Formats: sequence, C-alpha cells, structure tokens
Amino acid sequence: MKNQGSNNKATLRDTFGPARVIWAADRPFAATDHLPQVPRGHIVHLYVDNIMRWNGHWLIGNGNGTASACNNDTENGAVHNDYSDHCSLDNQYLFGYKEPMPGQPGVFEQGIAEVIDPIEIPGRL
Repeated sequence: MKNQGSNNKATLRDTFGPARVIWAADRPFAATDHLPQVPRGHIVHLYVDNIMRWNGHWLIGNGNGTASACNNDTENGAVHNDYSDHCSLDNQYLFGYKEPMPGQPGVFEQGIAEVIDPIEIPGRL
C-alpha cells in the first residue's frame, strides 16, 4: 500500500527490490523445458525488457511449478481472466514470453523470467 503509484520499471524496482533472473532473454525455451523451482511465496515476474512489455506478468509461486494470479495459462495456451491458484509457470512463460516469432523461423520472443524473494523487499517492515 505504500507504493500504489508504482507502475513502471524504475518505481517497481524501487518497490520490490532486486530480482534474480532464472531464465534469460537470449535462452530459448521449448515445450520440453522447465523453469527452475520457484519457492512458495516468491514473486515471479515474466516480461520482455522493453518499455511496452516490461510490466509483463506477476505471479506468486506455489513451490510446485505452479503459481497463483489472474490472467493465467491453466490449459496449455488457454488464458482465463479469473484468479487461478494452479497456473503452470512453464506454460505462462512459453506461451506469453518465449513463443516463436511469426514468419521468423528459429526466432523467439525475448522473454525474461525472474524471481523476487519477499524477504528482500525494501522497507517491508
């Protein structure tokens, strides 16, 4: 509640603090790949590092390869707007941030997956 106006890269980084990249932009991600395990309660940020897509998608890791949030991929590419507590992190990343670029064989979206430890949020106490 202290940071209600946070809505861009600078203000969200100030709010949430540093993040640890778990999958880099230049690393392809296929349907057979899996993101590293995200601990329960950690914040997951999926995005493309440009001004139009940096806000990306924010979720809370469940500790089992799934996450909780709204607008999630729960059925291999099918996104539902309702809150979900069983979103596949792999599918959310693959279909939203690492999908192949149309008409460009071998070229994929340059998505980044990162995790924020809530204990490290600045001024959280």
